[in-house]
Amino acid sequence: MKPMFLAVILGLIVSVTDGTQWLPHFVFNTFDIMSSASNFISIIAVGVGIHGVKLKLSKPLMINVVLKSFITPIVALIEVYLFGLIGMEAEEMVFLLAMPTASTAVILAYNWNVEQEQASSIFFASTVLSIFILPTLLLIMDFTIPGIA
Repeated sequence: MKPMFLAVILGLIVSVTDGTQWLPHFVFNTFDIMSSASNFISIIAVGVGIHGVKLKLSKPLMINVVLKSFITPIVALIEVYLFGLIGMEAEEMVFLLAMPTASTAVILAYNWNVEQEQASSIFFASTVLSIFILPTLLLIMDFTIPGIA
């Protein structure tokens, strides 16, 4: 079994069985320190990985970016409206679905040696677009969803 999948399974076991009750305290402290650094390290790793990758405007890139950056947030806004979600719940749902493609996708592409340039391009394009999309979504939600200030 690949270490990444083993880590997910072990994480689920610890979470479901409330590992704080049976794991030694130093184990949790170690993982807490490591988790604080993991986002930073993964972003640096992705930055190093995409260095030199040329952004190619391909059909798969455009489809992925349009779906992730535009269609998904619009669908989320429609669902918020249809289900009557308000306040923080609505904001979290829309923002989480509108976030750019995770760096994990790029890391996995490089790990498994598949579609590395494609994953890097999608990550880069969706991250750059999010600079404009997320504030725009906030403005739209301010005017359309009650309880968001």
